[in-house]
Amino acid sequence: MEIGNEIGLINGDVYQEFLLKKNETERIIKDLHNYSVKPDVYNSYLKGINSSILNQSMKLPKLLTRPEISLLDLISVDLDLKGLVESITKNEQVIEQAEIQIKYAGYIQKEFEMVNSFNRQESLKIPLSINYESIHSLSAEAVQKLKRVKPETIGQASRISGVNPSDIAILMVYIKN
Repeated sequence: MEIGNEIGLINGDVYQEFLLKKNETERIIKDLHNYSVKPDVYNSYLKGINSSILNQSMKLPKLLTRPEISLLDLISVDLDLKGLVESITKNEQVIEQAEIQIKYAGYIQKEFEMVNSFNRQESLKIPLSINYESIHSLSAEAVQKLKRVKPETIGQASRISGVNPSDIAILMVYIKN
């Protein structure tokens, strides 16, 4: 079966392989979030790479956020972890993807929040009765363009040539107040 064959995207085998990798990655991430690393297993490894040792057990994702540590290295140190991961996959791409998602989860979450915030702002309605000339902080060019175009949303206003980001920020504050 062809997936997206009407525009030639990918065939069914490639899509199934993608889904398998995605599912394996999600399973590994879930299991790693519940996995505790123990000082007696990891401290000699940590000393060897000049990383601070563990005084107590911690969840693996917290240790993995250290820049000098890779998931493959942790797997090579810990036989229990190796068994856990190998019970899910032997694919290094899946392991690498799991590491990326765990290591950069905070950054990824912030990006999603920024996108959601942008989408909310994008659809913020501009009142029809707004008097742009009464907003003293707007640039003269922005006032002229906004009066002429009469955008319905902040998103539309932000795409008008001559209306700069600071004008949009001022407009948003004005609308919210």
